[in-house]
Amino acid sequence: MLSVNERAGALLSGIDTDGEPTVLSAPESHIFEMDDGRSLTIAGSPIYTPMFMRYCAMMRRSDLLQDPRFATARLRRQNLASLLAEIRAWLATFDNLAQLQAQVSEGGLAVGEVRTTEQFAQSDWVKEWNAIVDVDDRAGGTVRMPGNPWIFSRSQLPAPGSPAFQGEHNEEILAERNVGQDQIADMKRRRVLLARKSALGPLD
Repeated sequence: MLSVNERAGALLSGIDTDGEPTVLSAPESHIFEMDDGRSLTIAGSPIYTPMFMRYCAMMRRSDLLQDPRFATARLRRQNLASLLAEIRAWLATFDNLAQLQAQVSEGGLAVGEVRTTEQFAQSDWVKEWNAIVDVDDRAGGTVRMPGNPWIFSRSQLPAPGSPAFQGEHNEEILAERNVGQDQIADMKRRRVLLARKSALGPLD
């Protein structure tokens, strides 16, 4: 994880960025709590100088470029609460997300509503894409699970199958690999192989 984390490399370098975020600023995107209960985020931190300029253009607030509180990345960090208040006030001027998205896109940025998984599960998009499906829980009911992540124009993907219990197919799979019954029994006796007959049942 450390070796593939480009942000870690930047932080370990010891380079003084004079307050600028490292690695494009995306990890420092802020969440704005709105008065109507929604949470919104815009991809990219306004602390980062190129992103700050986009924010100003997006909000049509060129005056902020001359505001001494926000003249540098370091100053924007020090006055972050004031800067975020300006952005939040601008966000509150929109009646709906579609209008907001249109103006944010003009600035080359992206905005989205932050929702819980449960809220997302109830969205029209999820229903249209069949992104969440009911799967047999093998106990007389169903459990919600993510559905197929793709939709094709000419192919119908199969629905998810019933889940297997832990170790349910141990013997079947080992037999396919030509493991003898005596060896399977020995592995079960030594608890190398473990299995459950139900989701909450004891291990065999």
